Amino acid sequence: MRNTTKILAGCLLAAAGAWIAGCNSAIDSGNGPAVVLETENLTIPPITAAADQNSGGCTYTVTNATVTLKNKPKNSGADKSPFNDILMQGVDINYTWDDGNGVAAYSAGLGGSVAANGSSTAQFAPVGLADLVAGNRAGHSAALSLKFRGTTVSGDNVTTTTGGSLLVNSCATVPVGACCLISGACNVSSQATCVANAGTYQGDNTSCLTTPCN
Repeated sequence: MRNTTKILAGCLLAAAGAWIAGCNSAIDSGNGPAVVLETENLTIPPITAAADQNSGGCTYTVTNATVTLKNKPKNSGADKSPFNDILMQGVDINYTWDDGNGVAAYSAGLGGSVAANGSSTAQFAPVGLADLVAGNRAGHSAALSLKFRGTTVSGDNVTTTTGGSLLVNSCATVPVGACCLISGACNVSSQATCVANAGTYQGDNTSCLTTPCN
């Protein structure tokens, strides 16, 4: 059924019933996809991590990864749109973490399409935010295996696999120091907390034991 649909979609019938020259033989064949999906210029920015001064936990910021997707025809007849365009579906990511633990496999959705014999740029989250928190991934790195998935308009599944790396920065701690309050009392806090309490911050790593508050 699919082969018949592909033949009708890829070719036109002449008035006399003969096939018009230029019919896409790759679409007629039914022997798998007539195009190849390729990737290049994969960029995965480091994940930033910062200590929350209230909870003490790490707050992660995930910046989308970018990749160029290419639709390569296998023969001269496979460069025709729209039948050989690739509709992108998603990317499946597996991680090998430096400590042998951490985040399990993750899948991200991919939208858009890649025109026959063309290219496009896609963005996706390289890791789930909740997984970073649950796995306590601050300061760790992982080798990635990424499988990109799509389907041609004519109905064939196409995939390609590539590698990458993911770096999660260490959880930066918020510096603290002596804070002199209006009452003359001293406590140790971050500069932001000290200012919010109308105090005078004495500098990072200073101590109330050696800082007089008048």
